[in-house]
Amino acid sequence: MGAAERGLREAAAEPDPCLRILRIAGLLQQALSQLDLSPVLVGGAALEFYTDSRYQTHDLDFVMPQDDRVVPLMESLGFEKRGKDYLHPSIELWVEFPSSQLDAHDTVRVVEGPSGTVRILSPESLLIDRVRAFVYWRSSLDGRNALLLLAVEEQLDLDFAMTALLEEPAAARALEALITLQHELSRSETTESSLEDRLYGILEAR
Repeated sequence: MGAAERGLREAAAEPDPCLRILRIAGLLQQALSQLDLSPVLVGGAALEFYTDSRYQTHDLDFVMPQDDRVVPLMESLGFEKRGKDYLHPSIELWVEFPSSQLDAHDTVRVVEGPSGTVRILSPESLLIDRVRAFVYWRSSLDGRNALLLLAVEEQLDLDFAMTALLEEPAAARALEALITLQHELSRSETTESSLEDRLYGILEAR
């Protein structure tokens, strides 16, 4: 077993979920940088990081250009290729590379973690993505995830998110309604039991 794989095993045993994400993502990004690749952490793991584990996942998704050299590198770290994804069986970790590039509006934050620099999709870009899924796929789960991000509003540039949605009136209105709903939740003016109805009401009003 190489030093990089030992580092992954140690990182996977980290009890703090957010620190675990940073440690594993940092090690993987460090390894992939040997191929001149700069992967960006996206998806559920990025959401878990920004929401202080109010949302939890056991997968790590990265966006980066496709490269045939990734397969042997991941295998050298103890991963097995399963279809288009990678599983590290000893630590039960799935890693996926769902896309080769970010969307045009996406921005990235750089975070210094214990294993090195980690490039993470910005919370604003995550919020935009979740609002779009909520509106266009009528996904209440994505509406709830948008609310989790809005609960840490101090991390967000909401003006950026609203500007990005200017040409999508339905999504922009939904974001405004979700901001209002999150403020109500923070003041206990809306209960968890009525949340699904409120989300459905936002979708119907758009």
